[in-house]
Amino acid sequence: MEENYAFESATFHLDALERLIPEPSLLPSDGLKFDASDLLRARRPFLKTDRPHICSTLTHLRKQDSEYNALLDRLKKVEQKVRDHRHEIRKSHKSWTSTLAPIRRLPYDVLLAVFQQIRRRDWDYYGNVFSVAEGPWILSHVCGLWRDTVLSSPSLWSCLTIKFV
Repeated sequence: MEENYAFESATFHLDALERLIPEPSLLPSDGLKFDASDLLRARRPFLKTDRPHICSTLTHLRKQDSEYNALLDRLKKVEQKVRDHRHEIRKSHKSWTSTLAPIRRLPYDVLLAVFQQIRRRDWDYYGNVFSVAEGPWILSHVCGLWRDTVLSSPSLWSCLTIKFV
């Protein structure tokens, strides 16, 4: 229940963050309330008095563009952080799922019998004891349970192959 609360809380904060993103202000606060389309559609030539307002508006819009670029950069960092958290959750989910694998429920003696069958079949010819990529070493690399089983079972180490070069 606590995990669900944390996710709902994060979603709530994300909604609040979205509400904090400022709406663009397309006009500077100099009191003039006409936009570029008004000037472009006007049936009069541009006046000398239009220039300060146009320059002020352009400066204002460039500043806002810069602020929105900074906001987008920050949002990319937040997005990456969310992706990293999701990756960790998926890794954890995979680990927890593997704990339910049927092989993990085998008793020690059954697991050892399986390992001994593998040893009889393959290691007599390919089990160089000095190579950690061969013989009983291979099985010890699978998981902690298998490592403990292999390392604590003298019968798996009773017949060793030493290859001379």
